[in-house]
Amino acid sequence: MGSDPAAPRLGTRLRCLRGDESPSAFAERLGLDVTFLHEVELGLRWPEDEELARIAERLAVDSGDLILLAYLDRSPLLARYLASKGVDPDLDAPSCCSSGGAATD
Repeated sequence: MGSDPAAPRLGTRLRCLRGDESPSAFAERLGLDVTFLHEVELGLRWPEDEELARIAERLAVDSGDLILLAYLDRSPLLARYLASKGVDPDLDAPSCCSSGGAATD
């Protein structure tokens, strides 16, 4: 997941978790507008923390990870700081991201 430092971390994680599901079906499942989801995947916008927590619950993933990924996208300085402290700024990718497969419900 960390191969492209310019790639939005949150967007990359969400695309991974979406797998082969269509963007419109995924957005509907998450309770998001498909345009907003597309902008999040591109790193142009970020959901509020509460919305990220709701998304994480619907995806059965750690809400803290999604929130941190959004903050890392917003602040390259924070990403560099965490990296200097030995924290992987991409976090540990879930198995769907490392293997290229889709997450299952």
